[in-house]
Amino acid sequence: MTPPAGGTTILGAGPAGLAAALGLTAREQVRIIAPTVPAATDAPRVDMVPATFLAFLLELGVHPAQLGVSELHDVRIMAWGGAQPETVRGNAMAHVERPALELALLAAVTRASRAAIVSAATAEPIGSEERVIDATGRRAASARRTVGLPQPWIARVFSRRGQFDRQDQAFRMAALPAGYAYRMASPRLMTIGVVLSRTLGTMTAAEIEACVRSAGAGWILAGAGRLDSLPPGRGGVASVQWSTGSGSAELVGDALLARDSLSAQGLCTGISHAVAVARHSGDARRYPEPLQRHLGMLAGAIEASRFRAEPAWEQYLHFVRLNAIADDWPAPHQDDETCNADGAR
Repeated sequence: MTPPAGGTTILGAGPAGLAAALGLTAREQVRIIAPTVPAATDAPRVDMVPATFLAFLLELGVHPAQLGVSELHDVRIMAWGGAQPETVRGNAMAHVERPALELALLAAVTRASRAAIVSAATAEPIGSEERVIDATGRRAASARRTVGLPQPWIARVFSRRGQFDRQDQAFRMAALPAGYAYRMASPRLMTIGVVLSRTLGTMTAAEIEACVRSAGAGWILAGAGRLDSLPPGRGGVASVQWSTGSGSAELVGDALLARDSLSAQGLCTGISHAVAVARHSGDARRYPEPLQRHLGMLAGAIEASRFRAEPAWEQYLHFVRLNAIADDWPAPHQDDETCNADGAR
């Protein structure tokens, strides 16, 4: 279905694209173009979002119970500046399951009479009167230029189903000589993620586990079983990336700024930004966390790591500092308190 003049086409059916559609369907026709839509067979994993974000999801028609959320967490177990894990407290966070989140957003879009989903890799020619929102994630299909590490860092994700008590669900994170490892769970799903410099991205699951243990971070894996016995989940590029020069399309979420997962805010800010831009045409400066702020957070996290002198971290820090000021990025503005969490550090 093609929307009438003045309608909106959204590229991508991930969380940002579906959320953008929900931000528009009350007032205009929306067409979502994507090669695939979320499915229950997609690789499972758990992500962390600020507790305040749950109220925002409710506004979009998504209940926390649909995402495996039954309680909030303010305890993190961290080994970042030193070898020994420490228990720290921060803002309350919720551990949400994927693809349950995408499926709930998709169901809400399906219920909207003004939305249509077209299965296609690219959009047919779009008239000048039609608005286009690019929510294609790191692919940033409409962008003319993307900036990221020449050798991006890669996330390897492993998940297992089971029954996990509150202690098992706690977020854990440890620095590694060329990356970091983390773990969290919902009551029924546990996820272990290992982010490594691209030079180590081809390691087997057994080699990744050996890398984690050799760095003194074996406690992250305690009780989870061997990594090579766990089903691999959806990973991919995890280091920071941003896009500029998008032409007529409005970039939202990861298509505009894909944060390093060290910030623990990518999912929340991606969805909230997509809805804000959808509701306020052309106002890309409503982004909750400008590029400079995220790069500043990254620099601080790297400098605090006990492995900051290792070559992989030094190269990342050099890239971050080199790009800390981007003249073509929107000016800073008031933060969106929905995603104002303290991140993973």
